[in-house]
Amino acid sequence: MMRTRAIGRDVAKEIVSNCVDHLFSLIGSDGKFTYAHKQFDVTDLYGGYNLLRHCGTVWFICSASRSLSLNISLERMMALEAAIGYVREKTKEPSWTDGLLPTLCVTSSDVVKLGAVGLDILMLREFSNLIDSGTMKSADAGLPDWRLLTCARLENYIVAQSTGDDFLHKRNFSTGKILGFHSDYYTGEALFALMHSPIVRPEVRMVMESLLHRDYGIKEQSHWMAYAACAALKVGYCDQTRIAQYLERLVERIIADPSYRSRHESTPIACRSEALMEFLRTTREVEFARQYFSTALVDGARATALENLHLQLKYYGQGQFRKGRDSSKVQIDYIQHNGAAFLGWWHLSDEQT
Repeated sequence: MMRTRAIGRDVAKEIVSNCVDHLFSLIGSDGKFTYAHKQFDVTDLYGGYNLLRHCGTVWFICSASRSLSLNISLERMMALEAAIGYVREKTKEPSWTDGLLPTLCVTSSDVVKLGAVGLDILMLREFSNLIDSGTMKSADAGLPDWRLLTCARLENYIVAQSTGDDFLHKRNFSTGKILGFHSDYYTGEALFALMHSPIVRPEVRMVMESLLHRDYGIKEQSHWMAYAACAALKVGYCDQTRIAQYLERLVERIIADPSYRSRHESTPIACRSEALMEFLRTTREVEFARQYFSTALVDGARATALENLHLQLKYYGQGQFRKGRDSSKVQIDYIQHNGAAFLGWWHLSDEQT
């Protein structure tokens, strides 16, 4: 393991702040992002759009703005509300879900992706947290929060997709037909969203403990499963020992197998950094975690995370993270994941570091 110099808290804050600034500059009047462009040239564009990454990016902007107490001007407040409104227009009630609970889902090209539902929940809850923090004031402040009501119905959709040991990942919106697709990310995104719900559902606990028991996401070194497991440990959603054992195996895998670095791309590295940062934050915030995890594991996670951050910096400039060594493409989710990693480091760093 190579020796790397520390990255100061002020440096991490500057990087995250610059990332937020750049992402705000990419939000159009319709709430849609300029999705991808060449680094340092926002006029040289790439095609495509992904609603999941839209939601994840807004979630990061809100989380970073709240954590760093960044100034949210009226213009930026309107941009955030437009970005959320862009997804709200695609949030619809399916006609084919079973059960009595009202449901909503997120549609794109007549398809419902479980991950989009999960990330929509995270986005809406973090936006509401930003409003509650006093950092910004929404135009509908003081009124019943439609966002939280929407979250409850989105959560009902996720629960309705349970298969007992996982979730259905993709369906046709018009017909409800189950589509044969399984993502490495959707389950973790959905579970992470459910861990923030005020309702603890026994059937969700059963599914999650089954997934943890069979090491779901460890081979992939899933950052979303790390987020979900850490959140579950904080709120006591599942058996704490089972969660801790899972996190131990996941973190050990990330430390022991750094083959993701050989791709020389920023985002695969950043996602592992996110997982490690969330694990490290949890060891600080949760008494059970402090007692359970060994000093060697915590130190190894911190050292690996710091190495990763230095590798990520190779692809950074002016609030933008490019794809990697062989590509100058900047995409909103590259900024999201890399920015989230540095935000995690900011949370962990002492003022004197």
